[in-house]
Amino acid sequence: MRSYTSAFECLQDEVIFAIYCIIADIHMPIMNGFELQRLAGIKRPQLPVILMTALPDPISLDPKAANNRGLLKKPIAALDLLRAVAEAVGVPF
Repeated sequence: MRSYTSAFECLQDEVIFAIYCIIADIHMPIMNGFELQRLAGIKRPQLPVILMTALPDPISLDPKAANNRGLLKKPIAALDLLRAVAEAVGVPF
């Protein structure tokens, strides 16, 4: 597991080519989670990105994200997060 101070820092790290999944908040300074998801998808098209938010209507930030299956609403129960990661990386839960 790694953590970063910004989405930009995550995208610049070469570990992005070795990780199994990104978990990020939608609301971040400079680059929001939807943009991180888009740019990570350019580098690694099959890399799952799970986004989380406490915003009441996160899709209003990016209407193209309406079909995003990896969008979790805060507060997130630990088992729900584990289930989402397992589904994203294709392992049984």
